[in-house]
Amino acid sequence: MPAPTPDEFWQLLVRTRLLEPGAAAALRAEHATLPPAAVDGSTKAIAAWLCGRGVITRWQARRAAIGDTGPFFLGEYRLLERHDREGDSLLFTARHEPSGRVVAVMLLNGKRCREIELWTEIVRRTTAAHRAADPMLGRTWSLEQANGSRFIVCELLAGTNVADELERLGPLPPQQAGVLVWQIAKAVGELHGLGSVHGSLSLDALRREPPPPGSGERNGRVRLLQFPLAGDPHQLPLRPPLAGEAELARLARRAAYVAPELLDPEAACSPRSDVYALGAMLFALLSGRPPCWNGDAQDTLQAAATTGPALLPASVPPPLVELVGFMMARDPASRYGTAAEAAAAVAVCLGLAEPPAAPAPTPEARPAANPRPMADDALPDFSFAEPVPRARRTAATGTRRLSRLPLMGGLVAAAILAGAAGLIWSRLDRGEADGGRGPVTR
Repeated sequence: MPAPTPDEFWQLLVRTRLLEPGAAAALRAEHATLPPAAVDGSTKAIAAWLCGRGVITRWQARRAAIGDTGPFFLGEYRLLERHDREGDSLLFTARHEPSGRVVAVMLLNGKRCREIELWTEIVRRTTAAHRAADPMLGRTWSLEQANGSRFIVCELLAGTNVADELERLGPLPPQQAGVLVWQIAKAVGELHGLGSVHGSLSLDALRREPPPPGSGERNGRVRLLQFPLAGDPHQLPLRPPLAGEAELARLARRAAYVAPELLDPEAACSPRSDVYALGAMLFALLSGRPPCWNGDAQDTLQAAATTGPALLPASVPPPLVELVGFMMARDPASRYGTAAEAAAAVAVCLGLAEPPAAPAPTPEARPAANPRPMADDALPDFSFAEPVPRARRTAATGTRRLSRLPLMGGLVAAAILAGAAGLIWSRLDRGEADGGRGPVTR
């Protein structure tokens, strides 16, 4: 499409609702008073000026400057930035206009959502993600529809990618690595208890929030991306992308966290493959490198399935080395059965007191406002205990399998019926993010 003239550009900003008519007129008049030496009158220059003023975002400016009419809204959500990602979905940073809350919005593929089996699975996984209340997990707030477009509204997790941090700063001390994986395993264990699987665990799924002023770089709280921000929400069955060279290239270092049994093209992710990934995360945090990673995803997968990872550094206490071995066993049956069992084993190994079992989470559950951060000076003293092998775990170890909590069967049944009709609007949390009904096309 031809780029709009300056006059057409100002009109487009109003037509797309990026600017109110009065605000557009005032800004246009202000821009006209600028000296020619300060700014020219081209469409591109006007877009850059508005972007610099914070009136529109860089993504909005780029799209509008070439005549793109959007949409820039999903109902009551103003789309601020678009992010590159794998799969059929589109990811945006957005602002919920009535509340001002900035969120992540995952726009689902309309054609794929008409597949009843897939849509039912999306509803099921969104329900489990919404119910999970562990403070380490990023929140999944609602599944919404606006004039035919279906999207999931999530917490926007900002911070440093922990995989990048590891490459830059090296391994964590054993006790800090162990506590971090213990926290992750407890969070994933809650998903397992809700009948779901994470399926995309790796250090790339972790974000470290900015640390408190004056504290160390690694003192920021760590959060875990979950459905739909981790992986492709349209993947059915749930499994890592291993189909070809292009998918393997995109997988890259995340291949180090793929359980060997998933090399079978018929295999799907399971709680035991999540446990393998948790063990691989612990290996990486202890050694400073992902297990079996040599820069090539295919070679890494083959090494994990045949020889296994290299030895951990001699500085790692033997009980932790043994624990990693149990979690990363090539035979799935030799691993801990769920992330909750793995978390309990890590707690035993670190000498942590297992907290009492929490009640089943409810849709209204909310994480604490200020969960305890992962800080070097907040860690207890450790003595490492021998981990209990899977084959001889007993109730005395504190290791237990979380019971499968009942899913919201009504939602799933409704999804099947509505999918057949080609229309559904499932609001899981009206109080957290109230979506709109503006005109949207895929």
